[in-house]
Amino acid sequence: MVSQDNFKYIHFCNSTLILNYNTKRLKKECIHEIDKSIPFLKKILVKKNCPITTLKVKDCLFLNGIEHREYTGIERNTFGEFMDILKENKSITGLELKGNYKRNEMIDLCDFLKENRYVKKLTLHIGADHYTGPVLESLVETPIKYLDIRKNKIGCNSKHYFKKFLPMLLKLKYLDIRENDNENKCFQEFMVLSLQKNIFLEKVKIDSLTSENKEKIKNSLFENSVIHSFFIIFLKNYNITEKDFLINKNNFISWLKKIEKCFRGVRGYDIKDYIHKKIHLRKIQEKKEFLKPILDKLNSFQKSFK
Repeated sequence: MVSQDNFKYIHFCNSTLILNYNTKRLKKECIHEIDKSIPFLKKILVKKNCPITTLKVKDCLFLNGIEHREYTGIERNTFGEFMDILKENKSITGLELKGNYKRNEMIDLCDFLKENRYVKKLTLHIGADHYTGPVLESLVETPIKYLDIRKNKIGCNSKHYFKKFLPMLLKLKYLDIRENDNENKCFQEFMVLSLQKNIFLEKVKIDSLTSENKEKIKNSLFENSVIHSFFIIFLKNYNITEKDFLINKNNFISWLKKIEKCFRGVRGYDIKDYIHKKIHLRKIQEKKEFLKPILDKLNSFQKSFK
């Protein structure tokens, strides 16, 4: 590991790198260290066998060009430079950003997230609702599985973004949206609708829910688990090695529709033609009452992409 002795605000803890430049307290000292740290961070983070798997940027501000010029007389976007370094890194799977970020910095962040192919766990505590839409959009078609967006003042202004983009986060398994404006009834209703259109989530943390909405979310997550279990049976049933859901989506839905017709006794449909092993048949029979609701959910999911 490269020595960090000359950097007061850079810390290493096993495979975690922590950056804690707090420009609110010691602006000149922090700015000097940020400028000096950029080549140091690049040397660490872009090397082939980088040992860093988690990066935490705590309560700090890299400076955008205008701010940097105000304090140094030189216009330099150190936050943009830092995001460019992250684009070259292939080892970091967990990224945590906490602090107050301005518009230009969020543009650089979203640009990085759109290209991200390695970070799977993302924590953003940036205290600004108006960035929710761009952030969610930037996560579409990325490998993000864990998303923590607590403490961002998210409320009804962002409801349409969740409805549009949440069903499109195809890898997302865990969502934490606590400590936002969740008491707002309008926002709650939209969150429930959005979650009902997502078929991949396994766990959602959201506070201040009404008992009715809590039950709706619980049922929605259970339906997701049923879809996942049926999808695994579908893959095994036909010896399909490609496990990507979108690639197999149409055939999977068609298969479920035929099975549902078998259970309804529709003439010309024999369950043995579609399920080849007794153990698989038994598992589907145990949850056959959920076939119709999950088919409705899958149809709703398909419409989100049209």
